[in-house]
Amino acid sequence: TMRSVFKVILAYLAMTLPCHAELAIDAAAAHRLREGGVLLEVTGDDSGEADGRIQAVIDIPAPPHAVFATMTDCKRALKFVAQLTLCRVLETASDGRSDVREHHSRWLAILPEMISVFRSDYTPDREIRFRGVGGDLKFLEGKWLLQPMQNGQTTRLFYDARVGAGLPIPGFIIRAALEADVPELLKALRMEVVRGAGN
Repeated sequence: TMRSVFKVILAYLAMTLPCHAELAIDAAAAHRLREGGVLLEVTGDDSGEADGRIQAVIDIPAPPHAVFATMTDCKRALKFVAQLTLCRVLETASDGRSDVREHHSRWLAILPEMISVFRSDYTPDREIRFRGVGGDLKFLEGKWLLQPMQNGQTTRLFYDARVGAGLPIPGFIIRAALEADVPELLKALRMEVVRGAGN
């Protein structure tokens, strides 16, 4: 299905992340986050590089170090990223502050696996910045911001990314699918973080 295509795109995005919280969080939005909701805005991209920009926010009832550890663990990514069949680290900086990773995803048996290669730069427990350096995606760039809440017991996770799928599909269709699928991806990440924290 068309939606499966975009779950593959999300698989590429899951281990990379953006970091300026531009979504306004008023009292109603804050209440929605506390109740387990996801704030989301998907817009077009005027640069011509990407099909769209995704901004999202979710609260996770775990400290930032637990969220960061989950997001940077290839083995755990396979548990919460739909259609992801392989995650491997190709290069790691000597100080551990950056690496290059490769993701493989499959959405239809009749098509070959889609591959994404991206570099991530880390500020441990605070921020992940990422950009595509190879693979099938036309464009990928973004960041995650991990904001401690409730004396560090909860994390407010901000996501900001621009993605170009490189597929012969109109951008508005891609954006509509992202609006449906990004919240599910973030909820799956939250569930995996909470599951790991309980062990």
